[in-house]
Amino acid sequence: MISAIFYSLIGGIAVALQSVFSARLGEKLGFWEANAFVHGSGFLLAIILALFLGKLDFGALREVNPIYLTAGFVGV
Repeated sequence: MISAIFYSLIGGIAVALQSVFSARLGEKLGFWEANAFVHGSGFLLAIILALFLGKLDFGALREVNPIYLTAGFVGV
């Protein structure tokens, strides 16, 4: 229970900071450039974490309903 509260607080702080950082980056770079940088760096971090912590079974994507693969495009 305590760990769930802790992780919720950390997640909320991270989202708040990300919003501020993205806004400041957007002021300097422009909307699309900032968006590309933020999501690109997030993608790289996700790949690195998957390499070290995941099982990297991307073959399982063949078994997923194709409509679910559009989640990144619609912002889910």
